[in-house]
Amino acid sequence: MLGRASASVRDVAAGRLHLAWLALAAVAAAAGGALARTQVAVVDEWLFRNAGDALLQGRLGDVYAHPVVQAGPLELLWVRLVTGPDAVSPGLHLAVLGVVGVPGVTLAAGYAVRRLRAALGLPRAPAVELGVAALVLVWGVAEAFAFCGHPAQVVVPVAWVAAGVLGRRGRPVAAGAVVGLAAGWETWAVLGAAVLLLGPGGRGSRGTALRRALAGGAVATAVIAALYLPFVATGRFRMLDNRWTVNPRSLVADAVPQLAADGFPWWARAVQAACAVAAGAAVALALRSGAGARPEAVWLVPLVAAAVRLVLDPVLYPYYWTAPLVLALAGVAAARPGTVAGVAVAATCAWQAWPWGATWPGTALVTLPLCAACAALARRAPGAAAVATRPPSAGRDLGRVS
Repeated sequence: MLGRASASVRDVAAGRLHLAWLALAAVAAAAGGALARTQVAVVDEWLFRNAGDALLQGRLGDVYAHPVVQAGPLELLWVRLVTGPDAVSPGLHLAVLGVVGVPGVTLAAGYAVRRLRAALGLPRAPAVELGVAALVLVWGVAEAFAFCGHPAQVVVPVAWVAAGVLGRRGRPVAAGAVVGLAAGWETWAVLGAAVLLLGPGGRGSRGTALRRALAGGAVATAVIAALYLPFVATGRFRMLDNRWTVNPRSLVADAVPQLAADGFPWWARAVQAACAVAAGAAVALALRSGAGARPEAVWLVPLVAAAVRLVLDPVLYPYYWTAPLVLALAGVAAARPGTVAGVAVAATCAWQAWPWGATWPGTALVTLPLCAACAALARRAPGAAAVATRPPSAGRDLGRVS
């Protein structure tokens, strides 16, 4: 009798959850359709579409002939493909992205939460899956993917978390490949390279962990070279000639006035990248223990790197904060509700959605301290590395759970 009653309760709960997902999908489709009617194709999108045309037609020398094209070849191809419906009717692709893309990203977020929790050895949490998916819609992540012209702002942080999971499970080659492919969307994906330091190996096997990280880095470098060298070989690769106009409200404008006057060159981007990678690496090393990296590292490491990037960024376009918001949502997805660390993660996530959070002072004064608090709480947590990392030979099932 009790068994039948329990089964009945579970069936009712499952039915309500199913209805909630259907309602969320319907709301997302309606919201996407409404947003599509207010959108115009951004300049970058049309620029990327033309470069994608050149790529598909085999005119490799024309793809990066203009320095302002800073997207990677994978993003150029994506933009060209999703704008294909415009051949039938101008602007049709915006409607398709709204009605299909926005709900698609929203629902995919719930699935990603399930995979992430499984990969980290956490129990299923249907309410968390639904909640994160709802936040992806409400806080504009799905909208940013569909309409900002830079879907890499969502793709890259997701790739960083995936690479962190792979690296932590002892699969440095796969992790390096993911980082390299992410750089094929936009070059700043290399800022997440510190996740390659999350491989298994404690105090007695740091040499092994370092060798794995170097192997992952070598694979990432090889993938990036394979993606970009064909364009470099044409002799018309001018991506590195670009100079960014410095936002007068950026830290760069106040700290280095000469760069604000001359434009922000690529060598300065390299310095910015080095600072971001170093910060991420410091967190990665801090979150190691005798059993390997703590689970929180897979989202905290890239979040810190992304935050440092924004503190030092010369441009500060609003959509740049989509990436740290995605990473904060990953933190919510992997948090243990009711714990102090869970509250800190939620605070980080809420702050990223707050308007003043999308500024370099907000990132420096709030986001980075919250990240530090999360890292400190993770280190102090009992059994912080309790989710055991698997040796490479046992990691074949990762594709089913991450």
